[in-house]
Amino acid sequence: MANPAITGTVGVTSYSASSIISTATTNENIIGNVAASGKLIRIHSLTVHNIDGSAAATFQLKRYDQDGVPMHSNVGTYQAAIGGDTVAGADLGGIHNVSVAAANSLVVYDNSMNVTLQEDESFVMQASAASDLSVEINYSVIG
Repeated sequence: MANPAITGTVGVTSYSASSIISTATTNENIIGNVAASGKLIRIHSLTVHNIDGSAAATFQLKRYDQDGVPMHSNVGTYQAAIGGDTVAGADLGGIHNVSVAAANSLVVYDNSMNVTLQEDESFVMQASAASDLSVEINYSVIG
């Protein structure tokens, strides 16, 4: 896990992606920065939506120390098919057991928080119920 030295003129490409968390109590890799990419991923916003109209659902959002095979990455959206992601590494901590009321949304990260993923890091999400939560992420790849 390294923070690459980015010097000179660099490219910045922005992406938006969303996905339904399709399994319950199983980690799903949301976004990752592959090892030795030479890039940083800056998260502008990450919002969790409860798409179940009648029941609250909880989620965990954890930072992992390996990139696995994410659904979104520093090489663009949908690097791997949704549902075909692989989680790798160990939990470095994060947000655990936060409830989102039925038919509501929660902004987890916004642009003022300066959240970045270094090389070989990922965000992994887990929901309490299958297909009750969706996640929307806006991010830029720098480098």
